[in-house]
Amino acid sequence: MQPVPGAAETLDLLRGAGISVCLLTAFNRRTQARVLDTLDWWHRVDLTLCPEDAPRDRPRPDLILTAALRLGVDDVRNIAVCADTATAIRSGRRAGASIVAGTLTGAHDHDRLRTAGATHILPSVTALPDLLLPAPAGDTLTADHR
Repeated sequence: MQPVPGAAETLDLLRGAGISVCLLTAFNRRTQARVLDTLDWWHRVDLTLCPEDAPRDRPRPDLILTAALRLGVDDVRNIAVCADTATAIRSGRRAGASIVAGTLTGAHDHDRLRTAGATHILPSVTALPDLLLPAPAGDTLTADHR
């Protein structure tokens, strides 16, 4: 099992900037733990959740809202979701997240993510900091914002 190139560094960058990071998965807790153990990512995130942690699974907003509550988010507009499936995109929209970015390194393509309601389409999760962190003067955003 290999992570998306640059994903670990992206998580570290976001957390280093003071952004709380929650990894949500459709896997059960046991599989989720094996993945995080294999990648050695437990220290890279503030919270991990799986369908067992909320009353209803995606595409309902429960997992995202559970994460927001546990992380102390005071306004759903302060939530950003980055996902590779249409179901997860719909969940992010239903949760009220201001950014619901689809990433092209996973299960679904640009059109399917956009149809599901993605606010942005990213080539990889590594482009997420461009949306969330202030850009240095002169830099431009490379994500698809249509």
